[in-house]
Amino acid sequence: MSRSRGPACWVLALAASACVPDTPAPAAGEDLPRSVALRVTGHDFKWYIRYAGLDGELDTKDDVVSQRHLDLPANAEVTVDLQSRDYVYSFFVPEVDLIEAAVPEIPIEIGFETDTPGTLQLRGSQMCGFAHPELLGRVAVHARSDFDAWLTAGGVMPGDVPLGADGAYHVRPGMDIQDAIETAARDAEHNTVKVHAGTYRPRVAGQAMIWFNAAHDGVVVQAVGDVTLTAANPEISDPSREGHPAVVNHVVYFGEGITRRTVLDGFKITGGNSYVTDAEAPGPIEPSTLYPKTLFFYADGGGIKIFGRSYPTLQNLEIHDNYASPCAGGISVHHPHSVEDPRRSPFDEDKSVLMRNCKFRNNRARVTGSGVDLLWGSSAILENCLFVGNISNTGTDPTVPEGQQPQYSAAHGCGALTVFWGSRVRVLRCTFTANYNGVDDMSVGNSYGQSIFWRNQADGGISPEGRYEVALRDGKSLRGCFVGGNIPDLQDNISRRINTFDPPDPQFDAEYRPTSPAYKDVGYRPPESARDLR
Repeated sequence: MSRSRGPACWVLALAASACVPDTPAPAAGEDLPRSVALRVTGHDFKWYIRYAGLDGELDTKDDVVSQRHLDLPANAEVTVDLQSRDYVYSFFVPEVDLIEAAVPEIPIEIGFETDTPGTLQLRGSQMCGFAHPELLGRVAVHARSDFDAWLTAGGVMPGDVPLGADGAYHVRPGMDIQDAIETAARDAEHNTVKVHAGTYRPRVAGQAMIWFNAAHDGVVVQAVGDVTLTAANPEISDPSREGHPAVVNHVVYFGEGITRRTVLDGFKITGGNSYVTDAEAPGPIEPSTLYPKTLFFYADGGGIKIFGRSYPTLQNLEIHDNYASPCAGGISVHHPHSVEDPRRSPFDEDKSVLMRNCKFRNNRARVTGSGVDLLWGSSAILENCLFVGNISNTGTDPTVPEGQQPQYSAAHGCGALTVFWGSRVRVLRCTFTANYNGVDDMSVGNSYGQSIFWRNQADGGISPEGRYEVALRDGKSLRGCFVGGNIPDLQDNISRRINTFDPPDPQFDAEYRPTSPAYKDVGYRPPESARDLR
């Protein structure tokens, strides 16, 4: 990287070492520099971008407009007219240390040179705060031929998924879901992706099949019909490699900068099998370097991994038959916040993952949280969710040094839901049954209401002592619940006055509705009937 600064100009080259290559070297005829002019305007906590069209001049009829993301050609001299209409914004590309302020009524010109194709982060700096998702995007450098085609098409990049008449991007078998997510992320007006019935597999090995980070916040991905996303692809998997036939660490990844506006709706998610790689291609799935990527980043969450300041909405999902080592066959939530006593701060719904109308079935974990695992400092809301047949503690814990005791009960094992110290959770109208233990919660200040814990006595783990329904550090967190099993309350600290112990058999039907009249107002219901309880 080279850089010099005048009174109002930066000049830099996006070095190949700072980018993630995603296109071949420039073709013949692309080696001569060209000039690109654009205007970036901060307004209402968003970046608005206007590109000069084929005439090379701004504010003419062939201009191309977009939001959040910069698309540029390789080997170009770029001039950015940086403006603000209201507040002071910071235009920040951290990988190459480019930062400049957008100030009302003071236009500033930034000059820089692009080098090889690749992708960098675009962020609002801490002065305006990372909490504004429309200030979090990317700078993508494309082969010049691709950029010219994009400009000619009015902002449609080769590989973009066409926009349907209903204002959504439609994906059908044989198409790439990630291409549609990228296309929707670049579209300032249309943010919905609809995936039609079929089974979708990774096309290449990597860290995730599909991924969302700050550049994709606000994208809504919906299943249309019976849609399965699987980590498995036997056609490209190496049978001798651990995790076969899976070829990705996580089926779905949600990373830094994701808010509740980002939605995954209606999918079956399966096939995670403890495949682990730190290779960045395709991707990178997480360009942010704010938090270290440890074993838990790569290995936890066979179905879904949620990392960083990431709070998506997950609804109407069936997460089934995934395995991870060490933790979270189903979903791993990993908010790397400072871990404090949860009693000192109120529960923040906007900084919690929302899981609504989800089913967790037959997931396995070598250690903790076979269905859902909340690592230290994480936060989630579970509404109307079903946990059945999930098995934890299938092997020894590789993260605990020899001679030391784990934080959880090694004798009895872990639950389908594991909550570590400092994490927050609200569980409402959920059902836990036939798992290898129900819930183990090592934190305080959480809440479990109108939920069923029934005979979580499945086999499959290695813990020597008996199975339990709940193991709560804070017994006051359970209210209005029905608890029945060999060991209903491992810690013996839950009120029998405000909960029902040794209840009658719920008489679950095939979809795990309790048909016993005693359970009229508690437990999971399939989504079409769940509204009857609200």
